[in-house]
Amino acid sequence: MQQRRSDHDVTGTVQVSSAPAVRHAIEELFASVWPGQPFAVFGPVFQDFERMFTGHMPGYFGVDTVYHDQQHTLDITLATARLICGYELQAESGARFGGRARHRGHHHRVVP
Repeated sequence: MQQRRSDHDVTGTVQVSSAPAVRHAIEELFASVWPGQPFAVFGPVFQDFERMFTGHMPGYFGVDTVYHDQQHTLDITLATARLICGYELQAESGARFGGRARHRGHHHRVVP
């Protein structure tokens, strides 16, 4: 059995120590579940995330903790995205995130 690298997700396919790698994985995942939706907002969000964690954003000190560090946060972000997509794929149409928005009379968009 091959041991996974400590800087990769549980599948060994995404480098969770890299914000761009996690962003790319989430964009691909969301695009497979919600094709045609715009995900341009993810770029600035992940850039802000890196700036905050490294202390390069005004008003924020860099985070240097043993466990709840940038890698752990990115790993959990990826896991959460996978849970959201898994739910969306198995839920009845009226219970889906998009389904609820349509039933309320709103046009569904995953991100603004």
